[in-house]
Amino acid sequence: MMSVASLVLVGFYFEKNRAVATTIATCGSSLGAALLAPLIRAMITEYSWNGAIIMLSGLVLNGAVLGKNHLPFSWARSQVPFSIHK
Repeated sequence: MMSVASLVLVGFYFEKNRAVATTIATCGSSLGAALLAPLIRAMITEYSWNGAIIMLSGLVLNGAVLGKNHLPFSWARSQVPFSIHK
């Protein structure tokens, strides 16, 4: 879910080297997905299901809070055909 938002934001922030930026964002999300499975397994082994779920929910909450900082710049808002701010 967070990887889709990062790919959309790449379109807002990069115009000149958008293909390179999209490639890096895609590789980063793939690497994160590959590393998440062993991390979850280790958390379940160490902290049980309850602890692992609490830590994963904290990770997702951090993503939501940090994602709030990635609103489009004012110049990018003027180029978008629709308004996300009303």
